[in-house]
Amino acid sequence: MRSIAVSLALLLFSTASVRAADDRASKVVWNNPVAFTEPGLTHHHFASKAMQREIGYSVWLPTGYDASDSHYPVIYFLHGSGGTESADAPAFSHMLAERVATGKIPPVIAVFPNGGLSGYRDHPEGNLNVESMIVQELVPLIDHTYRTRTDRNNRALGGFSMGGGGSVRLALRHPDLFSAAASWAGAFFRRGADEQLTPEFETDALAKSAADPVRLLFIVGYDDLTYPSHLPAIAALEKAHYPFSYRTIAGLGHELGRYYSLTGDELISFLADGFTRTP
Repeated sequence: MRSIAVSLALLLFSTASVRAADDRASKVVWNNPVAFTEPGLTHHHFASKAMQREIGYSVWLPTGYDASDSHYPVIYFLHGSGGTESADAPAFSHMLAERVATGKIPPVIAVFPNGGLSGYRDHPEGNLNVESMIVQELVPLIDHTYRTRTDRNNRALGGFSMGGGGSVRLALRHPDLFSAAASWAGAFFRRGADEQLTPEFETDALAKSAADPVRLLFIVGYDDLTYPSHLPAIAALEKAHYPFSYRTIAGLGHELGRYYSLTGDELISFLADGFTRTP
């Protein structure tokens, strides 16, 4: 009974996470300004041509950014289904600030896009092209606005749930932009009820970045509703001899707060491992 319930929950979750935009766009608020209290965290928006609307995003700058002329690596953190650009920004920024302050990671910039309910995919039928918005508009906007390191080795993706799957997907599709992706409880089935892996895990797609592979980290709880989708994804990576790191945790369900507390150091250290520490 439990396996049936988990499979049903996963099916409903993955279908809702990446459902076509035409019937969900009206339920998404694409610009969610917040007066953050976390130091260094601010909210912004821009007119997206890919999305045909104003899109909100949040940015965290490390202590000392304004007083220096250094250039910084960037972490893009993608929210889960039902989240916004403002939802995860305070907690994740606070985790970064603590680790920068103690020297565990170099100073970084963090960016939080709004992905709606898109699965971080393009849905041209509704002018909801979230993938294009991020890689063609938001990344260049961040590089133009802030003192960033613009090479792929200093740009990484992380996320939870829909954002975990989206992080891996975008990194595999755009290895020229991103050098690493870390997923908390990502879902890797394609949209619909066929329970097939998303195309990024096909051997020919993985081969495109095999010469200079993206570093991948998967963290998922055994009791998380996304756990079943990890098994074929990991098998596909192994079949393609694509390098990755994979960790499972007993007794952990689909609870972002516990992922933070149990594996925050691991995920953040993984993303920052390839970043440049010198100015």
